[in-house]
Amino acid sequence: MRRRNNLLQLWLSDEEMQTLRNNSEQTGKTMSAYVRCVLDGFRPVATPPLDYFNLLREVRRVGYNIRQIAQRAYTLNMIDAPQYDENAKRILNLCDDLTMICLPRGDKH
Repeated sequence: MRRRNNLLQLWLSDEEMQTLRNNSEQTGKTMSAYVRCVLDGFRPVATPPLDYFNLLREVRRVGYNIRQIAQRAYTLNMIDAPQYDENAKRILNLCDDLTMICLPRGDKH
């Protein structure tokens, strides 16, 4: 069942159409989804390049590996166990910060 029952026919100049195409491609949305996002009052944001996601995945792996080392260090009563855990938390928090910077949700105007 179709959620949207109203068709909007809109005439745009070549420049306006190109702007709409470019903006929708940059955000990774279809032109219809882009227009609906703008109508809902959000400012769509461009999606980061694929390399960003690969980098983030690798940094997260490092953080998880450090966390595993910290857990092992705790079981072996190693002196630096708390430091390993703190470093793992920093790396994983960095991933979260990068995500918030590079993937903002789009602010309302």
